[in-house]
Amino acid sequence: MEKGFGNAFGYKRFSGTPRVLMIEAPYFGVREICEAITDMGWELLKVRLKELKSGTEDFLKGLLFSIATFKPDFVFTINHFGFDEKGILASIFSQYSIPCVSWFLDSPLFILEAAKLQRFDTLVIFSWDSYYVNVLKDLGFSNVFYLPLGTHPKYFHPNKEGHKGFEITFVGNSMDHGIRKSLKQLRLKMIPKEIAIKAEQMGKGITHACDNLKAEMFQKELIHKIDNTEDVRRTVREFALFTWVANQIYRKAIVNSLYGFWLTIVGDEGWKGLVNGNLKVHPEVNYYSELGGIYKRSEINLNLTSFQMPYGVNQRVFDVPATASFLITDFQKDLFEIFEPEKDVVVFHEEEDLVEKVEFYKKRPLLREKIAQSAYQKVIKGHTYHIRLVKLYKQVKEVFS
Repeated sequence: MEKGFGNAFGYKRFSGTPRVLMIEAPYFGVREICEAITDMGWELLKVRLKELKSGTEDFLKGLLFSIATFKPDFVFTINHFGFDEKGILASIFSQYSIPCVSWFLDSPLFILEAAKLQRFDTLVIFSWDSYYVNVLKDLGFSNVFYLPLGTHPKYFHPNKEGHKGFEITFVGNSMDHGIRKSLKQLRLKMIPKEIAIKAEQMGKGITHACDNLKAEMFQKELIHKIDNTEDVRRTVREFALFTWVANQIYRKAIVNSLYGFWLTIVGDEGWKGLVNGNLKVHPEVNYYSELGGIYKRSEINLNLTSFQMPYGVNQRVFDVPATASFLITDFQKDLFEIFEPEKDVVVFHEEEDLVEKVEFYKKRPLLREKIAQSAYQKVIKGHTYHIRLVKLYKQVKEVFS
């Protein structure tokens, strides 16, 4: 398979216009990242190999041929897509010293089931959540850096009309699909009692204190289980089920605490069996063409963080301010590196705190506007995907200089 490539990978890198080879993946964020790359005038080659199974000869030949002919500075992948669990691609990249960048936008613990087979000297990892930087280093990965999400102004920008049609809005799924998918993968008909009890404790624990320590504790528990089990895949899938259930409990409790307000949930059908009071369920909308409009028409946008993110912030934290709209979000440690609470965004710490702040800011449109404008300026000046990629490229270049 490797015959014929010879010294095709020994070309000069990181000189002139950046050249990036992206392994296309069915993941959120890939489209915006690729568009930001081309917006900046960088050379981009998107390799579509998703129809081929990772690690197969056809997959490897197609990828290596693309690298040899396009000659990128590095291969770019989201969530380590394209790497096989046997470590075949990792060993080839190591053999030919091919630089690779993997940006995790989801928990690496759900993805790197065989971490020791994925380590190689020319791999650089970025994590959207600062918590996982040390976790990945402890797993033996040497070049690991923190790089949060961003936004793309093409899709999220201010509304010149300023019309508001929603009082409070939460955009997010009910976790119902994830729960059913995990049950199917585990070949279970119902949630095991042990998982249900722990998920209840976790979900309610976060609800009452937005407790990052609890989330961190359960991530450490997963790492311990992975280190002490022969069936890593099942362990990860059981933890994924637990995560879906705990997140659903958390979201259900928080949105139902706002039953006295006109809250609109934009999400899937699973919500209809979870909400009460004046809570309205709006059908899901297209992320690229419709979601920005929802944010702009909402007086208050609510953000809730999934607990597989012990420190990090999700996409809403960037997209809502990019539309110059007002955001109330739960507490996350990484948030303080991005925004100044109460000046750029409003942070709540428990259900009662959220209700009080919604009541307070609902009556103060001018203050909401001031906070939203402050956040907008910070996002546009410092938190677009274009800015993220410039930082990523600079860091990768330093690693290989």
